[in-house]
Amino acid sequence: MRAAIIGLGCIAEVHVSAIRASDAEIVAVCDIDLEKAKRFCERHSLTCPVYENYVELYEKEKPDVAHICTPHYLHCDMICEALSRDINAFCEKPVAISYSQLDKIHA
Repeated sequence: MRAAIIGLGCIAEVHVSAIRASDAEIVAVCDIDLEKAKRFCERHSLTCPVYENYVELYEKEKPDVAHICTPHYLHCDMICEALSRDINAFCEKPVAISYSQLDKIHA
């Protein structure tokens, strides 16, 4: 499975370990702070592409799953964009911050 990690804060550290413990491969990472993303890759010996924009990552890398590790209010759009491209979304909780966002994801 080709996995991408979006949002490289503290919880992304857990996701790297989980992905590595499975048969999945980390094919890309994304964070709005490019230098932070590069440091993350160095710390975890990742040689995958680094993105500042998750839509660009989805378009170019076409991962099988996106691990979404961003602040809660960003989850809905990132999940919906992934699902619209047939990319599975593995998201930190909460998935949504309102019922309307949850309805959007469900649709």
